[in-house]
Amino acid sequence: LFLAMTVQTGRMAVVLSFFVLVLSIGRAPVRRLRERFCIPTAAFVLFAVVYGLSAIYARFGNYAVSELYKFMASFSVASLVLTRFDRKHVRALLWMVCAVCAAISLLCVDAASYTVLFDGFNRFVEAMGGTFAGLKQDVWGTRVAGIYNDANVSASILALGSLAGLHLVLTEDRRWIRLAASILMGMNAMGFFLALSRGGILCFAVALIVYLIAVGKPFRLRLFFLMFFTAAVTVGLSIPAVG
Repeated sequence: LFLAMTVQTGRMAVVLSFFVLVLSIGRAPVRRLRERFCIPTAAFVLFAVVYGLSAIYARFGNYAVSELYKFMASFSVASLVLTRFDRKHVRALLWMVCAVCAAISLLCVDAASYTVLFDGFNRFVEAMGGTFAGLKQDVWGTRVAGIYNDANVSASILALGSLAGLHLVLTEDRRWIRLAASILMGMNAMGFFLALSRGGILCFAVALIVYLIAVGKPFRLRLFFLMFFTAAVTVGLSIPAVG
């Protein structure tokens, strides 16, 4: 998931596709495909075919092909979930999303400051046929544009990681695992807030309200205080971080 979300090159798209193809061989993956073959699955595959053909025959050439690489990466991850994961693995998937988004948050913040982690990551990306050398953090001022060179895109991704972290902290009983979830959630929340995306913050606030309504009465007060103290700590630590 981390590679699909960050190293979006033709070389990596082929590697991920081959990797998923190998992992999809076996009785269990075939059984899951048979069980899950339905109209949404067929529509998903048809959309992938149409998307690929449109990229090949598009008039805007190289841009369409580069966008196809991104779709190939996302399609590979979705196919892997379809063939290798069951309902009992949903919580593990949430951990994965939260951890990957936290790693992306670190890269986004580091790219706007010391660039120690970012430089090492960029060398790996360049070995895979891409580069992040063209990032223009200076045009965003104190906002963290992130590795996507767009503060709004970075905020949208980190908001998903923050929501996953909130759920993990809320529903986990063991303290040390809750602590790990809290750390990951904090990393996501810090990167999200430093992006200072007004649209992202508005959509995130709406998502939190929906979450409060849907979570149920036994967890509602606990979730509210978790949101409140998380926001307070994030804002408090972001003030010196911006400076």
